[in-house]
Amino acid sequence: MDLLTSNNLSIPAVAALCVAAVVLLWMTYTDYRHFLLPDKGNIVLAVSGLAFHALTGFIFQSPVSMLVGAIAGAMIFIFSRWYGLKVKKIDGVGLGDIKFAAAAGLWLGAFGVSLMVLSSAIILLIIGSGLVIVKKKDFRKLYLPFGAVACPVTLVLLVVDILFVRLSMVFG
Repeated sequence: MDLLTSNNLSIPAVAALCVAAVVLLWMTYTDYRHFLLPDKGNIVLAVSGLAFHALTGFIFQSPVSMLVGAIAGAMIFIFSRWYGLKVKKIDGVGLGDIKFAAAAGLWLGAFGVSLMVLSSAIILLIIGSGLVIVKKKDFRKLYLPFGAVACPVTLVLLVVDILFVRLSMVFG
């Protein structure tokens, strides 16, 4: 059985995945260079996720899982933004992060978006700690763009999830 074209992974579905990959790489670069996750990228990511799952008959994520993933992703960052603004008096989470997490949640579902946030946070903590130790940066003034890590983590999770589901379908 061919891993890519068997059952529900059609050429249009693979195209939607390729679009998401290109957008995620572009958003990685954009957030790293400009601290910005553009609305256009978030919209294309969300639409390609909806299209991919519809084209695959929702075998990777159910519509409910997609909805819960989008809400969970957005709520994590809505709360973080609120906490930063109201309690800490800092603007640490941008609206692009909220929109990105919602779009990623459509692709990954609730568990996947939670794993993406946790993995990205751990990677950023390691990078930030390295900058503090090696470059003697002031941790309180250190700002690292979340999307520059979360976008490639999302791409890796998408590929791993699709391969895992496909392999489980092929090998039972």
